[in-house]
Amino acid sequence: MSNLKSLLKQSSHYLTGRGLAILIGFVSFPVYARLFSVADYGVLNLAQRFTLVALAVAKLGMQNAILRFYEESSDSEDSLRRLYSTALFGTTFGGLVCSLACALFFALPTSNWIPPNIARALLFASGLVFVRAAASPIFGFLRVEGKTFAFNALDVLTRLLSLIIGVSMVRLLGSRPENLLLGLIFAESAVIGIALVFYIPRHRLAIASFDPSLFRSAMGFAAPLAASELAQTLLGSADRAFVQYYLGSEPLGYYAAACAIAIILQEALQIPLNLALVPMYVKLWHREGAEATGRFVGLTFEVFLLAACAVTAVTFAAARELIVFVNSAKYAPAAPMLGPLVAGYMFLAASVFFSAGFWVQKKTMQMARLVAVAFGVKCVLNFIMLPGMGLAGAVIPNAVGFIVLAALYGWFSHRLLPLRLSPVRCLTYVAAAAVAAFAGQMVQTPGLLLSLVARTATVLGIYSVLVVLFDARLRQWLRQLPGFRSA
Repeated sequence: MSNLKSLLKQSSHYLTGRGLAILIGFVSFPVYARLFSVADYGVLNLAQRFTLVALAVAKLGMQNAILRFYEESSDSEDSLRRLYSTALFGTTFGGLVCSLACALFFALPTSNWIPPNIARALLFASGLVFVRAAASPIFGFLRVEGKTFAFNALDVLTRLLSLIIGVSMVRLLGSRPENLLLGLIFAESAVIGIALVFYIPRHRLAIASFDPSLFRSAMGFAAPLAASELAQTLLGSADRAFVQYYLGSEPLGYYAAACAIAIILQEALQIPLNLALVPMYVKLWHREGAEATGRFVGLTFEVFLLAACAVTAVTFAAARELIVFVNSAKYAPAAPMLGPLVAGYMFLAASVFFSAGFWVQKKTMQMARLVAVAFGVKCVLNFIMLPGMGLAGAVIPNAVGFIVLAALYGWFSHRLLPLRLSPVRCLTYVAAAAVAAFAGQMVQTPGLLLSLVARTATVLGIYSVLVVLFDARLRQWLRQLPGFRSA
């Protein structure tokens, strides 16, 4: 329990900052949706997903190398200086090369096959790739040092400045996606400057301390992870290009609106755990071995599943209310997609647990191959289903791709690090969520907000009662709380 308490403590710190960032996201998301037409919002989302794909290449996987090599470098200040300098300058150079290559491609006449409005958005998105690549190792340093306050402060500041400067640029220059992307470049560049001045020790950054040997070693570890991240990003993003190609910008706008809410919910659960979990289980593996690590990761997965099932049940029961409340009534056609998309993204969130064996055993290339398989399955399904089924032909492959990835991770990682799971407990959470979602859909009240609150409360109330009733371990944990103990 001590490791779980430590994880929950660190996760709560990240969750506090993440909660503020998500709150800003919930503000910015409807603002952006209302600033642009449905079609322009689709183009903006396509440009943002391209940024993620290019960024997976530009970062060189160095943020993962920081996690893996920090413990080995922490014995001396000279080693830390070499790690910091190598990671920061190496990633910055990689980001510059990737950004220039992308910008050159979209600026050349050979890109005439891309519609001009999309080409402009992608050109500006190329600049955002460089800025985010340069920021990646900075957040990695803060993470391994346990500077959760600084990490959260910069994360929240990034979201806040992006909203303020991005909206200002749109108001000044016009409601076009590239103007918002320009605002994001300015905002995120300012955050990098603040981080380098106030949070990163300047004596650890020197071009002379760049270590080519360390860079090669880091790349040897990180390149397969970068390939895995690229494949996983394509797994989550390539469908936007398919929807644009087969259906056009307006259907893409509806699909992007539903995906945006699903991603926010996924990240709200995954990122706080992920930020704290990976360094903890790597450390636990070195100090206590495979048995303790497998038990710890299995326990945290069950805690994650408990929360993920509750969130998924709410979205199935109140999909229309969520879409209209967060965006506007013009996005109501996206409502049927929300529940299945959230369920699929929860399988993606689970990958941080199922991939633990690959991390501790350094089998990162195998991760990349498995993600590529899941990506291939999703692409084939998109080709088959999108032309005839419309947006349902994007939703189904999306969910199936994430399910395949989680299944492959679980199957192959189990040989490297067996997780201690209770199938009965996991099935209990899933069954309770299904019953609660069905009951929530039956609730009928007048008014959008009242309906959202009533359905959410019904789902969470029924789900809580069922899991407490059938999960003896959860009842034991509740008895340890001060209020329950005194009662």
